[in-house]
Amino acid sequence: GKELLDKADKGGRYPLHCACLGGASLAVIKYLVEDADGDKGKEPLGKADNNGRYPLHLACKGGAPLDVIKYLVEKADGDNGKELLVKLDNNGKYPLHWACQGGASVDVIKYLVEEADGD
Repeated sequence: GKELLDKADKGGRYPLHCACLGGASLAVIKYLVEDADGDKGKEPLGKADNNGRYPLHLACKGGAPLDVIKYLVEKADGDNGKELLVKLDNNGKYPLHWACQGGASVDVIKYLVEEADGD
């Protein structure tokens, strides 16, 4: 049932983390964040797994398209979305590092750089 959406695995990853890493579509990500059960899915947006990786890090690592990356940043509460752009994981990597390693499009790379600049 929907209670599974609020359960982390042994690695501290919620279903949202796994979907981001696995290259899920924007529709799946939106369901996990918005439609699953009120605000339940929204909480993992600001939670790191045991490796210090947030859903944004994992989406970048998984080569997510720009619409998914933008959504994750914009949907995070308040300014936390932009803060996630400059959060290091336990390996000392920013989402930008993972995007480059994950074969992200130039549009994703530009977005991560420009948004982290703070305009």
